Amino acid sequence: MAPDVQRFRLVASRSRPLRLAYDAFLIAQEAARHSPLTLKWYTQRLGRFLEFLVEGGTTAPEDITAPECRAFFVELGRCKLKDTTVQGYAQAVKPSCRFLEREGFAPRNAMATVRMTCPWLMTGSSAALLLYSALTDYQPLRVAEPM
Repeated sequence: MAPDVQRFRLVASRSRPLRLAYDAFLIAQEAARHSPLTLKWYTQRLGRFLEFLVEGGTTAPEDITAPECRAFFVELGRCKLKDTTVQGYAQAVKPSCRFLEREGFAPRNAMATVRMTCPWLMTGSSAALLLYSALTDYQPLRVAEPM
């Protein structure tokens, strides 16, 4: 094994069940053969999420709630991070919360009801018009030239 590859072990004590659960998530990602860069990305984003949870008094994975997740994303926005960066954090938190439920660390997926918008997608009437024009032979109205 290369010396620069990070190895994960479940060594967190029972007094730190939140850390233990997230270490298990990272091990599962490594077992799924994700690249070292992807593992580093998850570690960075989830590390900040864990710090936020612990500072708020959450010590166990079953205590993570949707309002806490939303508060985390709001906090990131208040730190003047770009929308795409906040979306990146959501892309890390969401699968980790699904994992916690699936593996029995939490009774529910805290992110199941959290909706994040994709900042790079069009919204409103411009998206509806684009969709309508793609599905029909829509031609925008043109002003007739005077005769």
